[in-house]
Amino acid sequence: MPDMEGRNRRLDFRQDDVLRMKEVLLSDEQHEIEKNRMGVISGTSKKMQRLAGNSSLHEGSSAHVSPEVAQALEMLDAKLNYVIGLNVLEHTDHADLEERLVNMSATGMRFTSKVHCKKGDHLKITMSLPLASPVLLELLSEVVYISVKDGRTQLGVVFVYRCEEEENNVVKYIFKRQRETIRMSFREKTRHSRLNDEDLV
Repeated sequence: MPDMEGRNRRLDFRQDDVLRMKEVLLSDEQHEIEKNRMGVISGTSKKMQRLAGNSSLHEGSSAHVSPEVAQALEMLDAKLNYVIGLNVLEHTDHADLEERLVNMSATGMRFTSKVHCKKGDHLKITMSLPLASPVLLELLSEVVYISVKDGRTQLGVVFVYRCEEEENNVVKYIFKRQRETIRMSFREKTRHSRLNDEDLV
């Protein structure tokens, strides 16, 4: 039986980091529109969706193709659109993204923001994840925590994933950072152990 508790602990692993990002407050109407977009293409912006297209293979094909085949082809088409969109996004200049200190897990993140919002509001967060092949994501999120100190507002949000691709990219990045943190901690302990051994000689 899978160790769900262990998996959840890994998903809840929090990592302090510096990421290039920006956040935009969404109205309820905007959130509903964004939430109901084709899941596998949700990593692309509106501009990328126009470039990649969002056609329905069901239209005009039902007379020649079974519903199951049409659905499978539509899913394949959506995934290809997602890949095309991400590829264009990754090669687009996003000068409006700024480096920000964040505390991030696979389920959400905490960061300082200038956006005026309240608990329960929805944000669209655009962030660049420095993986082996850098990924730019547009994630929906819900504000669950607000703290104001010294005139600075810190927000805590939970991610509202719309497809596996979004979640997989974030989880992959968090696990990568977790491995790096554990590796650095091990090296530091090894170095201290060597120094202590040298002091005993």
